[in-house]
Amino acid sequence: MNAITVQTTPFDGQKPGTSGLRKKTSVFLEPHYLENFVEATWTAIGGAAGKTFVLGGDGRYLNDRAAQVILRMAAASGAVRVIVGRDALLSTPAASHLIRSRGADGGIILSASHNPGGPDEDFGVKYNTSNGGPAPQDVTDAIHAASRTIDAYRIIDAPEVDLSRTGETMLGDMTVEVVDSVEDYAELMSGLFDFDAIARHLADGFTLRFDAMTKTLTHYDTTIDPNTGYPLASNHEPTQLNYDQTTPLDAQLNAFVNAIQTRRPPITSGESALAVIQVLEALSKSDDIADKLLHSLESNSGNSKGYTWRREDAYEGRI
Repeated sequence: MNAITVQTTPFDGQKPGTSGLRKKTSVFLEPHYLENFVEATWTAIGGAAGKTFVLGGDGRYLNDRAAQVILRMAAASGAVRVIVGRDALLSTPAASHLIRSRGADGGIILSASHNPGGPDEDFGVKYNTSNGGPAPQDVTDAIHAASRTIDAYRIIDAPEVDLSRTGETMLGDMTVEVVDSVEDYAELMSGLFDFDAIARHLADGFTLRFDAMTKTLTHYDTTIDPNTGYPLASNHEPTQLNYDQTTPLDAQLNAFVNAIQTRRPPITSGESALAVIQVLEALSKSDDIADKLLHSLESNSGNSKGYTWRREDAYEGRI
């Protein structure tokens, strides 16, 4: 397993926001594109040598292949350990929790948040620091600066690591530790929420509606621990679910079009839909307003969307 140095040239536009770098999947598939950004990240944080990282993503298209590339690059750059979710799957909060609980130096999360995934849709890579949170602006600025001057990256020539089984394996001199994707996070959640009270509330007839906001939804067949009532790790293959992807704004607009076409009374006054459109229109005309809104979202919820503002994103409901 020899480390090789690959010559490269910079790509324009590799400027991450607080939620990382988001581009079309086809862009990340361009030769050297992903590798350049990862190498720029190593440079921005003072190198990967001697460090421990967490790695995982939301399972969208390219997730598994990107994880293998990042593992080989981490090994080539001297990282001592990478803790990766089984099958390279880790939700963003689960990855943040692992970074903190394991005392990692940081983590790379493969996600474009609620942007749609797929070969013709979006992919994303973001770096979280040792506190588990998104990289602050000085780090993202440093990543961007490094991406503009990069001329080479290092990667080891090695077979893919089996990420389907938990346990440890060596990749060169680096330890790859595959962990269950939900176990640690489920334990954390059990200390934050009263699962028994929630279960009783649902048993009393309370209903709720779940919106994944991702335009994709995967069902994981899990086993419930009879002693705790909490989900256990499962080796079953996840199942992709199909569901109505119409957004509430789209539904209101379609209802009004239908009312006009059929001459029937509209089902709502449309005031809420009009208010949303007016806000989106104002945002689409001002990058300054958009930046302030995203900063406000980050400050209040810790989860800014963080991608480059585009008018079409607003009307596709991506904010």
